Amino acid sequence: MNRHLFFRGVVWFICGYNILLGIIFNCPQSVVVGFTRIVFQYDGTPGTALMFTIKLLGAYMIFFGAAMGLAAWNPVKNRAVLTVGSIFLVLRALQRAVQASQLESAFGITAQRNWVFIAMLMGFAIVVLAFRIKLYLEMKNPGQV
Repeated sequence: MNRHLFFRGVVWFICGYNILLGIIFNCPQSVVVGFTRIVFQYDGTPGTALMFTIKLLGAYMIFFGAAMGLAAWNPVKNRAVLTVGSIFLVLRALQRAVQASQLESAFGITAQRNWVFIAMLMGFAIVVLAFRIKLYLEMKNPGQV
């Protein structure tokens, strides 16, 4: 059960983070506003359209977290999810890089804070992809890796 403990731990973390955040984003508006003030230092009050978008984002986060949970639970059987997960994380990092100025003007996310988050996303993507490659090599050459 301790096989690939580090890799599985990272994937479990991604799973838990996304599911928890997705659940919070689907809570009543007062909970979402309080959470975003504390965690993201966002002081705005979201309108109806933004709240709908936040809840939609939360649903996608729950789905992504559940998919990553499947990969962490049985990485060999669900290894394709690791590939998709790493691609998704890279796309999220690229999206934040391209839209950095919009994030700053709309939500007050400084460039420094945004780049820290981008680096974290890329780090997670690299770990997930490395896990996928390790599984592939172990399957291709059992006993040699």
